[in-house]
Amino acid sequence: MYVWQKYPLVRLALPLVVGMVGANFCISWIDWNISVLFTVLCALAAMLVLVHFVVKDAWHDHLFGLLTIAFSFVLGATLFVHRYVQQEQCVPIENEWIEGVVADEPQEKEKTFAARVRLENGLLLAYLAKDSLHSPALLHRGDRIAFSAQNITPNSPRQHPQDSLSQVFAPYHRSLFFSGIAATCYVPSASWCQQNSAMESSWIDGMTDLRQQIHTVYAEQDFDGDGGALVEALTTGNRAGLSRQIRESYARSGVAHLLALSGYHLTVILLLFNCLIHHFCLLRWRKVLALMLIPLIWAFCIMAGMPPSLVRATTMCTILQVALVAGKEYDMLNATALTAIVMLLWNPLQLMNVGFQLSFISVVGIGVFLPKLFVTNTNRSKMLKFCIDVLTVSLVCSLVSFPLVAYYFGHVPLLSVLTNLALSPLMMVLMLSVLAWWMFYGLGLTIPFLSGGITAVAMAMNAVTTWVASLPFATFSYRPSEAEVALLYAILFFIYRYWHTRSARMLQLFLCCIIALCLLA
Repeated sequence: MYVWQKYPLVRLALPLVVGMVGANFCISWIDWNISVLFTVLCALAAMLVLVHFVVKDAWHDHLFGLLTIAFSFVLGATLFVHRYVQQEQCVPIENEWIEGVVADEPQEKEKTFAARVRLENGLLLAYLAKDSLHSPALLHRGDRIAFSAQNITPNSPRQHPQDSLSQVFAPYHRSLFFSGIAATCYVPSASWCQQNSAMESSWIDGMTDLRQQIHTVYAEQDFDGDGGALVEALTTGNRAGLSRQIRESYARSGVAHLLALSGYHLTVILLLFNCLIHHFCLLRWRKVLALMLIPLIWAFCIMAGMPPSLVRATTMCTILQVALVAGKEYDMLNATALTAIVMLLWNPLQLMNVGFQLSFISVVGIGVFLPKLFVTNTNRSKMLKFCIDVLTVSLVCSLVSFPLVAYYFGHVPLLSVLTNLALSPLMMVLMLSVLAWWMFYGLGLTIPFLSGGITAVAMAMNAVTTWVASLPFATFSYRPSEAEVALLYAILFFIYRYWHTRSARMLQLFLCCIIALCLLA
């Protein structure tokens, strides 16, 4: 069996992703031919059925595989173009009367309140002007409002204004568009009104409201300051309380991923509950309780606002939990590919989201590199093995993600590996302590020294990142072009292949990419 035959879902996901990427680059031409794409898609589906049931000779597997790749490619392009055009059509006309529902709690800015408003066919980011007699602070998630918007700016990259001032904010609008927000607008203080009716609540809305209730509990239990804000960010995904200085410190020190809920946070939760089930539950109930953890982690994901990194982690943890209960082997790369397929079929525009890309590229790097790098010698001490494994994971994640980090943020953290090594044990202690604190709180017990210890650990994490970020060599500025990003990943691929095969051809291709990168720089 060839190596790539072990990963059927990867072979299915790659052409799907390539089709979506190609559609994004050719969107101005393809959207006029979406009917042609749909026709080709139907033809390929018919050919797949025909080959499967009719062709029985030696060419069957090869022909069926090629048709499957072509079908996935065209399916990705078709879905991406359809969703792209559909979202562009959500932009309302300036100064028309718009009705919608506030999708989440408005965020206070210097002169406005920023509120995501859900319209009938999409999302709009409205900046509501402050007014002492007509305050947007009275708005809450689920309230219905009607407003007349001014200065509506489409977030679509091809609809965004091309003047020099607008181009400064183009990356911001692009990120909003691929996060599902079709346009931004300004609403004067006298141009909106709150309506009496409110959105009907559902269990999903109840889970979202839970985050606000948790915020209230943290405030009442003296989880305040930067330490309390970090605790809330790591447990609910609410980063509104983090100061700008703290956020920049985590970014410069290369550990900004800790602030975004992802697989690390979810793994700690699953590890704790699986250990409790294994040690304190009867054997016949273990599988049932292990499966009951799946809705629990999805409830946590919904409560945290379902960011792409957490949705990816929750889906993969669901697959892992089912595999553990069924006693089947868990393959990280196939699980990652299945997760990507499901998420992209649900919303193809996520592919261009920065969080989605960084989350998946890191997991793919771990799945590819770590089987050869993890320490397996049981004679080593557990502490030494833990440190080496943390260093390895940090090194791999930093290596595979640095081209994207440089492309989107214009800088490359140099000390991320060491910072991750310092913060990983503190992070583990913090998450487990917070879970213990909530268990005691649920029983009606408040333990002051435990909450004080949690805040102290959070402050220690902030102190470490602030110190690392203050070092003059913590980062260096570098913003590669799209071609340079492609070359950087080609270099990483050829390094891996040379390490794996010791092929001279891989070394030659690696050197060619280095020369091309130097010419482009």
